[in-house]
Amino acid sequence: MFNIKKIIIICIALMPTIVFCDDSPSIENAISALKNKDYNTAKSIYSALITKVSSNASFYYGRGMANYYLNNDNNAEKDFTQAIDLDNDMTEAYLGLALVLIQKNDYQRCLTILNKALKNNSDRNNFYYLRGFVNYLQEDFQNAASDFSQVIVNDRDNADALYGRAISYYRMKNYPDATADFKELLSFNNYSEALLLEVRRLLNVINNQ
Repeated sequence: MFNIKKIIIICIALMPTIVFCDDSPSIENAISALKNKDYNTAKSIYSALITKVSSNASFYYGRGMANYYLNNDNNAEKDFTQAIDLDNDMTEAYLGLALVLIQKNDYQRCLTILNKALKNNSDRNNFYYLRGFVNYLQEDFQNAASDFSQVIVNDRDNADALYGRAISYYRMKNYPDATADFKELLSFNNYSEALLLEVRRLLNVINNQ
């Protein structure tokens, strides 16, 4: 029950807005199309913008997000990579590329991208969370717990990271620390009932060890 959807929403919310004045209406339409889930329209507009101005990283990022939602993983990867090549500090392009590589099960390359992003960007929590998720998928639970812990250090109320660390501890059979995190999760009022039911189930499993 990892919350990757929240990272995707953040990618849309972080849409770059540095634009050329004469293209402003088209860019606004492209961003609006993405937010309204009209991905084919967004892709078409961004492609036209790229034809006009091929050096704008935000255009490739926008088209990459459209391709991501259209499950065009290879094209999305190319677009996010081009965005990074044009703007090495574009945080959202690293996130987008990491999401594509997760979707392609290319975990080693994803870790390489996330490690690079952690060196280049100051907004690190999303990268630590994604790296923790990838480490968890690879059953590297120790490093997963470490990454989720880093998120918690920066944001003590991050329930998603707390769950990630708890389930990593659980998979390592570190039941005391898993229990502490699971119990803390039960105090969160804004978390889904489905997840809280799963937390209670896991606590019962631990108690019956």
